[in-house]
Amino acid sequence: MMQGKLLVLAASLFVFTADVVTAQQGGFGRFGRGITAGRTNLLVDIPEVRRELGIKPLQEKLLDDLQTDLVEQRQAVIVGASEDAPDAEGLGFDELLRARFDRIGKRLRTFDRHSEALVSIVLEPLQAKRLRELRVQREGWRSLAQPEVAAALKLTDEQSAQVGEILKAAQPAAGTAEFFRRRRELPDEQKAHLRELLTEDQQQAWEKLKGAPFEFPTRRRFGREFPRPGQD
Repeated sequence: MMQGKLLVLAASLFVFTADVVTAQQGGFGRFGRGITAGRTNLLVDIPEVRRELGIKPLQEKLLDDLQTDLVEQRQAVIVGASEDAPDAEGLGFDELLRARFDRIGKRLRTFDRHSEALVSIVLEPLQAKRLRELRVQREGWRSLAQPEVAAALKLTDEQSAQVGEILKAAQPAAGTAEFFRRRRELPDEQKAHLRELLTEDQQQAWEKLKGAPFEFPTRRRFGREFPRPGQD
């Protein structure tokens, strides 16, 4: 069975690589090797998460190889998105910067969804289920914007639109210290708005999607400790 998964993973990775090879040929631009270089945004790359999932030795090797490829491909996505200049007419510097970050963020979210699909090929069904639970925990209330979460909760089109508006309103100016801090954290006011948006049944369903509580490790960057994700 694992041999079959190896073949599927190899074929999927080949197709996936072809989708970003053009961007890779462009080299590294203004937002090239920066704070995201050398890592992916996948939960399964966190050692504590792998232990929680009970990753086996062969899976460990497959995931490590996959991570190596995805790191370079994710960086290529950042480069491609940062070099695509938006229509600058009538925009100030702050607006241009925000547009750039928004564009990079959208492309990275799409890339990460494809990456997670590749990871699921390596995992067993129960491992994949637990990883989905951890993903909801990490994203907190922001997970309501994920298509699969919205579908599981049976959010209406109106509710989904309101989720987007609330999350957008909670986003501070791009490029500021507050912007980077709030990429995961949400102000209490926005959390309350999102909770009120859900029916009681939807709130209960969302709690079930998170599964058993998991304590994510504190991450350190630039000599500082950042709050654990998933505290919404």
